[in-house]
Amino acid sequence: MAEATPPTGAADRDRRVDGAVDALRRTVLAARDAYEVVLLFVIVAPLSAVLGSAGGIMQALGTGVGVYLIGADGPGSVERGSSSNSLGVRLVLAILAAFVAGLVIVVGLLLLVLPGLYAFARLYLVIPAVMIGDDGPLEALGSSWDRTGGDALTVAGVALAVFAVTAVIQLVLLFALTGSVNLTPELVRTTEFTIAEAGGTLIGGPLGAAAMAVLYDGLE
Repeated sequence: MAEATPPTGAADRDRRVDGAVDALRRTVLAARDAYEVVLLFVIVAPLSAVLGSAGGIMQALGTGVGVYLIGADGPGSVERGSSSNSLGVRLVLAILAAFVAGLVIVVGLLLLVLPGLYAFARLYLVIPAVMIGDDGPLEALGSSWDRTGGDALTVAGVALAVFAVTAVIQLVLLFALTGSVNLTPELVRTTEFTIAEAGGTLIGGPLGAAAMAVLYDGLE
């Protein structure tokens, strides 16, 4: 008897993200299973917290590597042909793509808040477009825009959830360490604030990387 095969496109339908709740469920599972990404952020989190303004670059690099590692284990895998870019080159290109996307988002926020938020959702996948899809910086903008078409609310919901988890962890740690969450300039310069910021990144970093990888694979 011939072995039954699933209908054409069944695997793709299984991979397709079905709303923000499904994407968040997959994100948590992906972050839970990616122990190497968690270990990566054990290093990235304190470094990004103590480096000040340069910490954002450190966190972006950690996110890029995390997306790459999670994408390598995902159904779509990363694009690694004979002429593909190395991990180091992809990281540089991902930072450039994120910088350009950030400029677009800032312009949107300055003009009107809603266009900036909409641009944020549509350009949320520029890093995985480079790290997983091996796109160039400008090509990544188009890839992210195409993949998030019709799913901007899903992307926004996932991104907001990751931000909320990170912020809550930081505030809880800050309150536990100082007894206050009143963010004065004096408090921001304290060791306690640095510890709280690192704690939030330790949890939010892997979640953010997993969210990008899951959405990139699930919204194609």
